[in-house]
Amino acid sequence: MKLVPYWRKCWRMYSVHAIAALGMLGAISDWMPIVREFVPAWAYITIMALGIAGRMISQDKDDESKG
Repeated sequence: MKLVPYWRKCWRMYSVHAIAALGMLGAISDWMPIVREFVPAWAYITIMALGIAGRMISQDKDDESKG
């Protein structure tokens, strides 16, 4: 496994934001079970889809710093 050359700046990517939000939402729902009643299943799917879309979007600011 080899890291991409711009791995230090990955926190700026939209896909990383969506994955972090999904992880936080999952952790909060485990910590506070009442949250499961208020957060519908489609919210998790939407955040996951946004993460996939964020990975496909060209992020010019990060692209300039690659080379």
